[in-house]
Amino acid sequence: MPGATALERLPLDSAQNPLRVQRGDPEMAQSLPELPFVLTVQQVQKILRVSKTTAYELVNSGTLESVKIGRTFRVTRSAFAKFLGLPDEPAATLTA
Repeated sequence: MPGATALERLPLDSAQNPLRVQRGDPEMAQSLPELPFVLTVQQVQKILRVSKTTAYELVNSGTLESVKIGRTFRVTRSAFAKFLGLPDEPAATLTA
């Protein structure tokens, strides 16, 4: 899909994934670097195809590691990869 966002390119249609993203899914591993560095709970909900309540339960229980910024939660791409059982990303090198 040219011009589609990383979230839209994920393998989430019912033909490929009738329930939700499977842990260790190689297609998800390929799409992971295209995701934003930090995800909202709503984005996590959309990717996993779960309810808003379930997404927040994952975050609040600590099952899905998150960071609270003000009144909102954010999930890093590496924490999301860890939750899905995918290999962790290589550490990014910061340059000034």
